[in-house]
Amino acid sequence: MEFYLLNSGTMGFLKQRDLDPTRSKAAKRLRRLPDDEILNWADNCGTTVAANLYDYRNLRAPESLKLAREAAQAMMGALDVLEERITG
Repeated sequence: MEFYLLNSGTMGFLKQRDLDPTRSKAAKRLRRLPDDEILNWADNCGTTVAANLYDYRNLRAPESLKLAREAAQAMMGALDVLEERITG
């Protein structure tokens, strides 16, 4: 989650904003899983990112970049959940 400042005249306030729906959906799903399964999920996401970047390097297929981005956002969701558990 990221926070940004909304200006309304001289008053400003912070509003929570989700940068990517894939990240929040992954986090919501992963909150029910134990840490080891979340780590496996994150490892698989990293492998998917690497494989799709390799495909993009060789084929220049735009779909490869899209898939790499989705996997990276899912990994960020997993990291968000793990960080929530550490910080309470």
